[in-house]
Amino acid sequence: MERVLVANLPPMAKEDMRDFERNGGIWGQQRKIRKTQLQCAGLSALGFATAATYYSVVKRRNTKLVGISMFFISGVSGLVIGNFFGQLRYPSVARNDETTMMRRLWWAKKCYGPPN
Repeated sequence: MERVLVANLPPMAKEDMRDFERNGGIWGQQRKIRKTQLQCAGLSALGFATAATYYSVVKRRNTKLVGISMFFISGVSGLVIGNFFGQLRYPSVARNDETTMMRRLWWAKKCYGPPN
């Protein structure tokens, strides 16, 4: 039986990732769920950062330097809060390291065919 190194595989394109999400079973579902969780975290971070910067610069009349500092600090806070609520709203169906391993295995089978 010939072994295929993952490092020798070509990179996956967006179409391949979508195909994995559709046909990859529970691991494809998990990848789609994780993308949604991260989108929730990102939007939360952006919302928190924008609101805190607006509040600190416009309402409290601080300098722009304080506003920039608030943007990054509140962005991290929003990211943590958004990640927490994203995982509550969209619960995981598999572990992310399992998903990565199975995605690589699925891609190797697709590139080289099933083992003989």
